This record gives sequence, C-alpha cells and structure tokens, in this order.
Amino acid sequence: MYTGSNDSWLVYLLEKTSGKCLASAEKEEPISDIQCTENSGLFTCNESCYIMTAQEPVAKEVQLSDPVQLISTCGDNYTMVSGGRTVSLVDGSSGSVLVSLAIEAKVSEIVLSTEEYSLISLPLGTIQLIKWQTTHSPASSQLSNKIQTTCSHLAASIDTQKHVLYVYGRLLDESRIFTFDMQNI
Repeated sequence: MYTGSNDSWLVYLLEKTSGKCLASAEKEEPISDIQCTENSGLFTCNESCYIMTAQEPVAKEVQLSDPVQLISTCGDNYTMVSGGRTVSLVDGSSGSVLVSLAIEAKVSEIVLSTEEYSLISLPLGTIQLIKWQTTHSPASSQLSNKIQTTCSHLAASIDTQKHVLYVYGRLLDESRIFTFDMQNI
C-alpha cells in the first residue's frame, strides 16, 4: 500500500508502512493533487494526470482526451478522472483508461468514489450517480438520472447491502439527509 507526498514540483511514492521512497518525479509546473491506489500513485500537473508504480517508477502520462481537473481514488484499484464534461475510470496498475463517459454539464466535484460507484456534483445543486462495471470486458458504465438536491456542502455514503444512497447536504442553514433507492435512479 502506498502513500504520496509532494513538494510543489516534486512528488514521491512511499511505501506506507516503512516510509521507504519507491519512486519520485520532478515536474516543471506545480503538482496539484495526489491519489494513491493499492498498486500505484497518481498525480495531476498542468491539467494532465500521471501514474507511478514501484515496478515502473518513471511517471507515465495517462492518455486522456480532455484536460484533467479532478481525480479521486475508487477503492483499491481504480482512479476516477474528471476532465470537465467527461469522466474516466483509470486502472491503478497500468494507467489504462478503462471507460470514459460524457456528462451533460461540467463536473464541480467528485463527492464519493468506490470501486463500484461514483457520485458527482454538477452545477445548480444537481448530482448524478455513476455505476462502474469493471467485471465486464471491456469495462462499461451507467449514468443515473439527475438528482436535484438544491443543497451545498454535499457528503454521501452508500449502503451496498440495501442498495441505498444517502446524501447529506445543507440548504441555507438547514442540514438535510436525502435517501435514494439506487435501483430506481
């Protein structure tokens, strides 16, 4: 298991238990975000996404069609990358893009990411749930209907046993929890 550390233009891939440096990379622009999976470290720099592993320590650019704006780890093996109006699921071992999905509006935030689901926030209080289907070859994805919450400061959790999505948000000064049946959205 890995963890990442950066110093503006330098990024390090560290072994989590020992702190041993497994790989490092130096960029000519500031590094903006780091996410680590079980097998790799991914980081963003100048609207591009790069992957480093202990086996292949030279940082390799993930080939995406759009400039990268947001990244978020999905479980131990995958990373979700947002390029504004597209989102992609990236294999944490190889850096391969498994599936890309077009979104109608620009993604404001990745609220929640698991190996099976991602919840994204769109403008005007709208959220959408993505179901990743990685057991298929090739991998695919399914996008829910838009969910209107009119809330800000979103957080969320998923009960996979009951197939329920809980979304917590604030509407003006009032906190609310929305519950959604994931089989019907």
